[in-house]
Amino acid sequence: MRKVAAEGESLTVRYTDDKSHWQKQSFKLGSIYHLHLDFPQAIDVDTLGRFFAFDGDSIVVTEEKGSVKARSTSKHEIAHQAFLRYWSLNSHVDVGRRLDSYIKEHPKGWEVFGQLMMQSANEQMPVDTVELLLNSLDISLQKSREGLYLRDMVRRMRNIEVGAKARDFTTKRWIFDACGKVVKEELFQLTKLRGKVVLMDFWAHWCRPCREGLRELKLIYPRLHKSGLEILAVNADHPNFDVNEWKAAIQKEGIHDFIHVQAAKNRFSPVENEIAYDYYVQAIPAYVLIDKQGVVRGHWTGFSHEQDKEIVALIEKLIAE
Repeated sequence: MRKVAAEGESLTVRYTDDKSHWQKQSFKLGSIYHLHLDFPQAIDVDTLGRFFAFDGDSIVVTEEKGSVKARSTSKHEIAHQAFLRYWSLNSHVDVGRRLDSYIKEHPKGWEVFGQLMMQSANEQMPVDTVELLLNSLDISLQKSREGLYLRDMVRRMRNIEVGAKARDFTTKRWIFDACGKVVKEELFQLTKLRGKVVLMDFWAHWCRPCREGLRELKLIYPRLHKSGLEILAVNADHPNFDVNEWKAAIQKEGIHDFIHVQAAKNRFSPVENEIAYDYYVQAIPAYVLIDKQGVVRGHWTGFSHEQDKEIVALIEKLIAE
């Protein structure tokens, strides 16, 4: 990374290191730095912009007519800009077909990963389409860190497909009384609920739509619980969440009878072996409905009254099966 401008000042640069950690560093202008990048990636340079670069490339910061500007010498930045123009000019074309056409022409195009990741994360494309597009990339891209991550995204997306066997897990459960006091802690295993209809509800105490959804579920729970429904309320808060706020929310909403676990440590970046990771939680509230045989029968993100009616209707159907 080469920086030439206003010597002595500094710029903040953000990038991903070779351990997939997001780095934020301040570099002095007028000096030359080398960042080891194991794949082409977008690098944020303060307020100057986002530029693609790879090992051996330079991001040059200069002062022109009193203002600081930045540019990348990378061929990947040129390809990225060309891809952005292609994407905009073909905005009328379905995203899956747009990516497919581009990949056929540019099978080694690293620049597609950003859009492919975003469309996958937002569930804008069927998982079959995501997998086909990934498989059409050059094998070097498929085996790259981003390619392997996307492959794992496909695996997790498959976990919540209708008809998939619900992935089992064992975690800690907290049992509350009506006053919100913990009366017991024990290990909980999902397969122990086999024979029951299970609705997994990923929520956090500060999430208003989550709380609204919980109130709706509380209304139908007494009736449907008697018929075989269990609601698994999975905390999806930040790693250092306020446990007292969590307990207070359970008490206030009167949902102490639900099964409560804290297995999703970070909703923005869930990690392996967390429930939120394997059940592909991208936003909250998120719901996964599992039948008596342990098969996924539906998944939803967000809250609406219409969606809630759809979930309840499907629960009643599964109970009757």
